[in-house]
Amino acid sequence: MGGKIRKKEKEEKMKIQFSLNKKFYNEDAVKEALKDFEKVCCGNYRKIKGKFLITLRPKSEKHFELLKDEFCNYVLALMKNKALV
Repeated sequence: MGGKIRKKEKEEKMKIQFSLNKKFYNEDAVKEALKDFEKVCCGNYRKIKGKFLITLRPKSEKHFELLKDEFCNYVLALMKNKALV
């Protein structure tokens, strides 16, 4: 039983949760970014009061520190690329 608790604690520590304002971020780009980031993390999002609540769970501790910033930058880059097409 103790092993399950420790595993859950580790999973909670490895969880990154943040929100993105719907006024600035596009839902299709968020979905695409989550799909593109599947190799480094598991992720999902929910819509809550004008925001996307993003949850990322890195598959490795080495990606933990930069993951949020890289994900946000990637979403913005996807949006910019779509605007140019």
